[in-house]
Amino acid sequence: MGSIVSTPRRAVHEAGHVVACLIEGFTVARSSILRVGRSVQGYTQSSRLSPEQLRRQLPDMDPIARRQEPERHALVSVAGSVAERLVFGYAHDCPEARKAVQYLAAAGDAQDVIASRLSELGARAERIITAHRRQVMRMAGLLEHAHELGRDLEGPAIHQFWADYLAGRPGS
Repeated sequence: MGSIVSTPRRAVHEAGHVVACLIEGFTVARSSILRVGRSVQGYTQSSRLSPEQLRRQLPDMDPIARRQEPERHALVSVAGSVAERLVFGYAHDCPEARKAVQYLAAAGDAQDVIASRLSELGARAERIITAHRRQVMRMAGLLEHAHELGRDLEGPAIHQFWADYLAGRPGS
C-alpha cells in the first residue's frame, strides 16, 4: 500500500509543477487535486509534449533547442518533488523522476550524461522554487481552495495569478 499524501502536500507538489511550467514558458491548461480512496493525487495539464512526442520533434530542431527542450520538460517534471521537499523536508516517491529521465533520454545521451543533467536540473529546480517560494505557496493555497470546491484550477486563473505577480500587483 502506498503512502498517504495530504492535501497541503499535494497542493505544494502541483504548485511546484505550475510555477516551473510558467517560468519555462509553457501554457498551463489546468491543475487539480483529487481524492482517490484514501490518497490524494494531483495533476497539472500543460502544453508540454510527452517524451515520445518530444523525441519525434527533436530532429527538426536547431542544435540549441535539441538540448534545451528536453531540459525544460524534465525540469517541470522534477519541480513538484523539489517543492515538496523544500516545504516539508522530504518528498514522496513519484514516477515523475522516471519521466524526467525519459525527456533527457529523448536527446540520445548516454546514461552517465543523463544522470549528470538530471542532477543539474534538480539544482536548477531548487533555485527556481526557492526564488518563487511565495508564489508556490500562494498557488498551493489556490489549488487547495479549488479542491475544497470540487473544481480544477483552470488555466485563465493560473495565468492571471502569474500576470499579477509579474506586474507586481498586491496579493500575487
